[in-house]
Amino acid sequence: MRKSFRWLLCTAALIVMLAIIAGLYGQQRWHAVKQANGITALDWKGLGIARTGITLESLTLQQALPNGEQRALTAQGLRLDTHSLFSPLPLRSLHIDHLLIAIHPGEPQAATAASDSIDPAMLQQWAAWIPEQGTLPDIALELPCATGQCRESLALHWQHGGQELLPVEIELTAQRDMHSLTLAIQAVPSQVADLQVDARLSLDGQPRIFLHNLITSGPERWTGSMTMGSLPEAPWLLAWLSPWLPQVPQALPSLPEQMHMVASWALDQPLRGTDSLSGEANLDLALPEYWPLPGLGLLKGNLNARIQGRDGLWLPSSLSAALAWQPPPSLLEQLPPDTRPSELTLDVTPQVQPEAPGTLPLYVQLRSKGNLDLRLDSALQLHTTAPDYRLDLQDGQLRLSAGNLAILDHRLNALAGTLRFNASIDREKAELRLTDGSNLTLGKVNASDWSGEKLHLKLKDAQLLAALQPTTPEGPVITLQASPELSVQKLSHTALKPQGWQWQGKLQAHDGQVALQGPLSNDAGLGLQLKVDRSPTGVLAVTADMQEIFFRAGNPLSGSFSDWPQTLALDNGRLNAKARLDWSPTADMTASLQLDAKGLAGIYARSELSGLDIAAQARLSGQALRVEDARLNLQQLNVGFPIGPLRWQGQYQATLQKPAAGHLQWQTAETRLLGGHLWLDAGDIDLAASEQRLALHLEGLQIPELLRAYPAEGLAGTGIIDGNARLRSSAAGYSVDQGLLSAREPGGILRFRSAKIQALGQSNPAMKIVAQALDDFHYSRLDSDVRYDERGKLQLGLRLHGNNPTLEGGRPINFSINLEEDIPALLTSLQLSDRVSETIQRRVQQSLQRDKTAP
Repeated sequence: MRKSFRWLLCTAALIVMLAIIAGLYGQQRWHAVKQANGITALDWKGLGIARTGITLESLTLQQALPNGEQRALTAQGLRLDTHSLFSPLPLRSLHIDHLLIAIHPGEPQAATAASDSIDPAMLQQWAAWIPEQGTLPDIALELPCATGQCRESLALHWQHGGQELLPVEIELTAQRDMHSLTLAIQAVPSQVADLQVDARLSLDGQPRIFLHNLITSGPERWTGSMTMGSLPEAPWLLAWLSPWLPQVPQALPSLPEQMHMVASWALDQPLRGTDSLSGEANLDLALPEYWPLPGLGLLKGNLNARIQGRDGLWLPSSLSAALAWQPPPSLLEQLPPDTRPSELTLDVTPQVQPEAPGTLPLYVQLRSKGNLDLRLDSALQLHTTAPDYRLDLQDGQLRLSAGNLAILDHRLNALAGTLRFNASIDREKAELRLTDGSNLTLGKVNASDWSGEKLHLKLKDAQLLAALQPTTPEGPVITLQASPELSVQKLSHTALKPQGWQWQGKLQAHDGQVALQGPLSNDAGLGLQLKVDRSPTGVLAVTADMQEIFFRAGNPLSGSFSDWPQTLALDNGRLNAKARLDWSPTADMTASLQLDAKGLAGIYARSELSGLDIAAQARLSGQALRVEDARLNLQQLNVGFPIGPLRWQGQYQATLQKPAAGHLQWQTAETRLLGGHLWLDAGDIDLAASEQRLALHLEGLQIPELLRAYPAEGLAGTGIIDGNARLRSSAAGYSVDQGLLSAREPGGILRFRSAKIQALGQSNPAMKIVAQALDDFHYSRLDSDVRYDERGKLQLGLRLHGNNPTLEGGRPINFSINLEEDIPALLTSLQLSDRVSETIQRRVQQSLQRDKTAP
């Protein structure tokens, strides 16, 4: 007895332990299921369990999806009857007194691809759980709609034949504002098919739409028809549906009795997906006024079509249409707002049937209303004989026009164009050829930094080919060839002078590879040979070779670029330039410019230049700018007296953000000056610094050349001058703090024979001795301190030691003379003489006149 009691006790303890473990595991699994499905609440009340079913007073289920969507289901008075709880299938009946289904939307999610095939076995498994009878007299739906949240009241009743399902009867009724919609569906076995499904839609109790279907399983075939006669209930039906539609007609249909639709179809293998679907269908549609189509907008007009399908390819065997369509905004979101049509009209007219079978000739007219007006007219021939399916468009014409358009950051005005074309499409390729007369014109285009007037584009020899088979992940392989000609009567940009530009060339594109080349020119005579290449990976290469410029014939650079210095005028010489730009989405942009100028001559500011040769190579890599192996040779610079030849050779480095604040380095910087040699030591300077200091050297300056250049009356002399100076450059200008000039041994002669000095000596004995001494002064020493400030004031502390052989037996005489000269004023006086060209003289006179009239 004790052993039996212990065994029972142990068994009971084991069962309790297993129950606890199972409960804990079940609870854990339930939490996992709730979390995986976003279930936030599941409550029920008044659960009743009987031998033949269950009852619930209420059931509440709430769900929160990751995108923020909220779902709720509330059922009251639920009763599910079964034959037995231990063998529930098939379920006998379901009754729910009140059912509320509410969905509040969250953030939109990208649509996921769904299979277009249906598994009949899965459908049969689901059907086994449908009760034989169902009654839901009060269903409330709260769903997202076009106006926010909408509520509908429904009633649902069904009945089917048990395990075999057939026959099936379903009735769904919706009611609002004293009106009702009733959908009645009946499915029964048929003598001519496995299944016959009939449906009827009644409006306020009046049958309006009829649907008849016959479905067979061996082989799979679905035939059916749908008929809609007049629809006098259209006004209140449209008012009912309008909150659910994103787009509704502005006016209710006025002729609902003329509306009708008749459709019929016979489909083979309907459950295997659209790729293998075959069969035929007919449609006869008449909509005298706009009628909403869910997701497609508003449609009106007439359509009569018969289409045939084979292995997923459906083509019309007869077609006529006169349709007007107002698309919903959601379908046009990818287009710029000003190009979105408000209405599209399509007219398809059958043509005379050809003798060749399997062809369908049509004439198509398509019109678009909106800011952009499109008109398409084309003869169309459809070849419907397998396997040579083909669509030909012959003598097509697309005309477009617009008064004002905004596309991205561009404003277009007076757009007009005509595209004449022939096209062909088959299962492997699509081909489009533009014919003569294809062009596009624009009255004006405005962008943020440029504008153009009277643009004209000719599309010559244009051919577009798209390979449709085999397809690639990026889509069809597209090939384009054309010989476009583009001209603009007036192109305006901050860097350019307004004028006409022209380009013509070749355009080729294939599978993401684009090549464009041809000459670009403008009205000023500037010519560039352009070449643009873009790789499929987005790498861009642009080269531009400038047509050689001969400045004797004119200066197209000054006529093209706004930043060309107004004071620089070139009238001789030639210039060559080449440029290249390379851009990659994964690397820094690089660019190069090569300049080669020979024999340039002209005027810069108040100076004449001649024999100027320039050679330089500039390179840009990312933000780094570098000018390499720059060479400048100037035969002569005339500022009122000649300077030159001048030579400079060096390099320059800077950044693109601050191109003028870089590092300048030179190996040679020298010039001939008044018979002497003036130069800078090889070195470098930082232009970003507040000031720069340079060592300036002078050697062999000829005093006779200096005195010929300096307009001093009665002064002549001989000798050679050498010197050094520290030149300082800053934002204020140039200056010299410490400079020293000295005459080379053995000295020279200075003769100053001025009537003014002699007259002064008659009244001043001291000045008489000075005048006599300078009449023929033989100096053995001449030196001077040099100072020059940013205002252009030159100060010389001149010291002379020598004698006049004819004065007092050649007694030695020392002079200390302080001289001051306004160099800009001196140059002005020189430039008003006949030492420079008349152009420079006029510039000087105009500058002096402006200075006089300036406040």
